[in-house]
Amino acid sequence: MDLSAAQHPLKAKGTLFTHSLLSALMVFLLAYLCLTLSAESSHFTPLWFPTAAVIMLMFHQPPRNWPLHLILSGIGMCIASFLLFGLSWFPVKLTLINLLEAIVCTLLLRRVLKPDDPLNGLASWLKFVFCAVIFTPMFSALLAASLAPAPGETFWQPFSTWFISEAIGVLALAPIGLVYRRSMLRTLNLFELLLVLLGTLTFSSLALLNLPFPFTFIILPLLWAAISLPRLEAFIICFTTTLMITVMISLGLLHFQDRGTFLSDVTVYLPLMLILIPAHAMAMVMHAFRVEKEHIVESEARFRNALEYSAIGMALVSPEGKWLQVNQALCKLLRYPPETLRRLTFQEITHPDDLNADLTQLQDLLDGHISSYTMEKRYIRSDGESVWTLLAVSLVRDPQGQPLYFISQVEDINELKRTEAENRSLVERITLANQAGGIGVWEWMLNGDKLTWDKRMFELYELTPDQTPTLALWSSLLLEEDRERIGRQVATLSDRHRPFVMEFRIKTRLGGIRHIRGQGNTILDEHGEPKRMIGTNIDMTEIKSLAEALHEEKERLHITLDAIGEGVISTDREMRITFMNPVAEQMCGWPLEMALGMPINGVVRMTNGQNGPEIENPVQNCLQEGPPLPAEYALVLHSRDGRRFDVQESVSPLKTIEGEVMGAVMVLQDVSAS
Repeated sequence: MDLSAAQHPLKAKGTLFTHSLLSALMVFLLAYLCLTLSAESSHFTPLWFPTAAVIMLMFHQPPRNWPLHLILSGIGMCIASFLLFGLSWFPVKLTLINLLEAIVCTLLLRRVLKPDDPLNGLASWLKFVFCAVIFTPMFSALLAASLAPAPGETFWQPFSTWFISEAIGVLALAPIGLVYRRSMLRTLNLFELLLVLLGTLTFSSLALLNLPFPFTFIILPLLWAAISLPRLEAFIICFTTTLMITVMISLGLLHFQDRGTFLSDVTVYLPLMLILIPAHAMAMVMHAFRVEKEHIVESEARFRNALEYSAIGMALVSPEGKWLQVNQALCKLLRYPPETLRRLTFQEITHPDDLNADLTQLQDLLDGHISSYTMEKRYIRSDGESVWTLLAVSLVRDPQGQPLYFISQVEDINELKRTEAENRSLVERITLANQAGGIGVWEWMLNGDKLTWDKRMFELYELTPDQTPTLALWSSLLLEEDRERIGRQVATLSDRHRPFVMEFRIKTRLGGIRHIRGQGNTILDEHGEPKRMIGTNIDMTEIKSLAEALHEEKERLHITLDAIGEGVISTDREMRITFMNPVAEQMCGWPLEMALGMPINGVVRMTNGQNGPEIENPVQNCLQEGPPLPAEYALVLHSRDGRRFDVQESVSPLKTIEGEVMGAVMVLQDVSAS
C-alpha cells in the first residue's frame, strides 16, 4: 500500500513530462516549418503557428503544469531558429514574447470560455476571436515592434507582420485544439474528411493559379466544408488550406501586385484571415444548428416515449377535437385500435351527460380565460360501455398565440368511482342505522380538549349545534355520582390501546336522568402512539327501565313461587330443568343447583300407584303434543331420599311471542294428606 502510494506521484510526474515533451516536439516542428517559410532570420515570420499550439495545450492543463510546458516549448522554438539561422539572442527575445502572449491569451480564454466545450456556439467563438485573434496578437505585436525591431524597418512594418502572423496562426490552429476530444476519434469519418480535404485543396490551388481574385473562390469550398462537416473537421480543412496557401506564397508560386511598404506582408496574408473568419463562423453556426437539432430530436423522442409508454392515457387532440396521436394506455382504456380512434373526435365518444361541461371548459381554454382544466367525465368504449376517467387538458399555441393542439391526459378512475359509490352507500346505510338506532358518533383528538360530534350526539346531550363540545363540557354533563369513576376510566384509555365500554348517566335539561352506553377504540399513528379516539354513544334509558321492570317482575314471580305450596318445575324444549321452587326441591329431593340442566326424567320419577309401573313424564307428552295422562291414574312421586308423595300434576307449554314452544312448566300438588 505504501509503496504504490509512493509510486503514484512518480508515475504522474513521468506522464506529465512525457506529455510535455511530446507537446514541445510538436511546437518545435511547427516553429521549424514557419521559420523555413520565412525569408530572413532578422525579419518576423509572416505566419506563426507555435503560439497557437502552446495556447491550446495550456488551455486544457491545470496552471500548475504550465511552467514545464512553457519551458520545453520555448526551448523547442529556440532550437528550431538556431538550426536554421544559427545562434543569436534575437529568437530568444521573440520566444519570450510568444510565451508571454500564450500566457495572457490562455488566461483570458479560460475566463470567458467554458472548460468542457469552449467553442459551443457563435457567441463563444466571437469571444475567442476578440481575445486570441485581436487583443493578444496586438499586445504581443506592440512588444515585439518595441523590444525587438527588425533592422532597417519602420515601427508599423514589424508590428503589422507580427500581428497578422500571430492572428492567422491562432485563428487557423487554436480552434482545432480547443474543440478536440479523444472521444471524437470514434465518430470521425476519415474517408469523408480526406475526400473533402482533397477536393478543397485541389480547387483552391487551381483557383490560386488560374483565376482572378482567387481568394473569392477559395472561400466557397471552405464554406461548403463548414456547412457539411462537423466543426472539428471543418477547422482541420481550414488549417490545411491556410498552410497550403502559405507554402505556395513562400515558394513563389503565387504572384501578387507590388505592395506598399507601410503594411508590408499584411496585404498578402490579410485575405487568409478574411476567408478563415466566415468559414469558422459558418462552422460554429452549423454546429449550433446541429446541437439544437439534436436537442429537438432528443426532446421529441423523450416526449414520444413519455406519450407512448405512459401508464395513463395520453393524446394530442386538434382544436376541432380530432385525435392526432394516442398512446397504448388510452387505446386499452377506450378499447379502440389506434387507427380507429384517429378517425373519431372526442365529442363522438364522450358521454352525452358530460359533453357540455367538457366543451364549456374547452372554450374557456381556447379563449385564454384558463391555462388548463381538470374534470371527471365518462367516455363510451367501443362496446358501448361507459368508463369514468379523470381528464386533464392543456393547450399548446404557436409563437403567434394561435392554438395548435391540446395535450390530454386520461386516467382511469372507473374503479375509484365504483368504490366511491359503494362507500357512499355504506355511509348512508351506517348513517340511517345510527339514526334509527339512536347511535351518536364522537371523535377526540388526544392532543386537545375539543370533541367532534355528529347530529345525534347533540340530541343525546340536549346541546344546540352552535355549542362546541369539549371534554370539560361533556364531563360537566355527567351525573355527579358517576363523574369521578368515569374520569378515572378516561385517564387510562390512552394507555390500554384496546376497545372499551363504559356506562354512565347524564342530567337532562328538565332534570331527568339519561343512561348512556359509550364505547370506542384508540387509533394509533404510524409510530404506534395513540393519536385519536373514536366511538359511539347510545341512549340506554328505555332499556335500563325495561330491565329494571323485568327484574322487579322476576323478583315478584320468584317470591310468589317460593310462597305457594305446590312444586313448580320448568324445562326447556329438550326437557332439561331450568327452574325448581323450594317445594319442588323438597318433594323431589334434589336441590336446584344440582338439578339445573338435568333431564327431568332423572329428577322427577312417578309411578301409577305405590308399587305400580313407572309412567312417562307428563312434560314429554306436553312438548310432543301427546295425550295427557288418564284421570284414573294414582300418581306417586318418588323422592331421591326414598320418600313417596301422592301428587296431582298439571303441565303447560311455555311459548315465545311468535308462538313457538320453548319449554314447559309442571306443577305438582301434594295430595297425600287428603
